[in-house]
Amino acid sequence: MRFLVQARIPVEHGNAAIKDGSLLSNIQKYLDQTKPEAVYFSAADGQRTIFFVLNIEAEHNLPEIYEPLWLDLHADLQVYPVLNAADFAKAGPGIERVVASRR
Repeated sequence: MRFLVQARIPVEHGNAAIKDGSLLSNIQKYLDQTKPEAVYFSAADGQRTIFFVLNIEAEHNLPEIYEPLWLDLHADLQVYPVLNAADFAKAGPGIERVVASRR
């Protein structure tokens, strides 16, 4: 299942990691490990923020996804299940059943 993972890096840790050279290498190591479908860099609430779209095959893989972000980046995580356009198109019959049950 696809998830949008928002990782906000606290300013103090981000500044220290930029200065010691570990921030970019830790992010690259994470990208190499997780192979996200997409990744975007931004700022949210005044903090360096990374958005990853990840396909997570099973729940037992979640610690592998979350722990490096906490341990290496000290990130605050928000995780959202998401659908791409093809997945959403497949959801049509289920949506129709819900609508029909409310008539």
